[in-house]
Amino acid sequence: MAEQTASARQATLLSHLSVAVGQPQDVLARRCEAAYAAIQASDRRREEAVTELAQMRYSGIAVGMAGIAMAAYLTITQWGRVVEAYSTPLGAVVGAVVAISLALPIIGGALLARADDVDY
Repeated sequence: MAEQTASARQATLLSHLSVAVGQPQDVLARRCEAAYAAIQASDRRREEAVTELAQMRYSGIAVGMAGIAMAAYLTITQWGRVVEAYSTPLGAVVGAVVAISLALPIIGGALLARADDVDY
């Protein structure tokens, strides 16, 4: 059965239990208790990782959106200064760096949205 299951966790559990089948009842009971405790600990770690990923994802998106909103507000209210600052060759480079810096938290949030707890 361990070879036929698609889940690696279930296959591991079944292989551990198959080793214990020929052993006395108390050994089998202890192995089952240990396997249950390991599964519970694994599930708890998985849920913690999922929660941390969600927090990082949403905070990255929130920080990025806040930065973009502030940059848009300053651009609208001080258009003359923006044109003066970013119209030079060095200003274009600085403008690209600023745009990338504002986009990076959102990109990080999007990447974390695709990550799974195994990747984490």
